[in-house]
Amino acid sequence: MIRKYWYKVVETDPGSAEYIMNQLAAMGYEVVSTTYWTRFKTSMIITFRIEAEEDDE
Repeated sequence: MIRKYWYKVVETDPGSAEYIMNQLAAMGYEVVSTTYWTRFKTSMIITFRIEAEEDDE
């Protein structure tokens, strides 16, 4: 069986990151990675994934 996932990438400020992670976790998403981006401003890039439903193919 091959598992398929949908991915979502979100950019946010570090102060809002926990809130966004909790909101998406309540929807069934899991955090795949987090990255700080400090080139022009300090922000976080968070990648989430959720398993695709059978009819999402």
